[in-house]
Amino acid sequence: MIAATAQTFIDEMGGMLKTFKAWLTTWPTERIFAKWVNFGIETSKLLDALTCRVVRENQELYPLVELDIHKSDLSARSIET
Repeated sequence: MIAATAQTFIDEMGGMLKTFKAWLTTWPTERIFAKWVNFGIETSKLLDALTCRVVRENQELYPLVELDIHKSDLSARSIET
């Protein structure tokens, strides 16, 4: 379950990387100054997507990892006793 969920996030990150690279090439310094409002709008969209990604990782992926660690700890304790 962890591996599949992590792979989903990895796959999605490829799309985000393409979006980020497109943003970089779309907004050279001169264009930022010329189209400041549009730059702000596009940058907000990019940061919103990144924020959603981090929230999803915190809600979906990391709890699975923590649960697995907890199960491992319990298993190790039962072996010790």
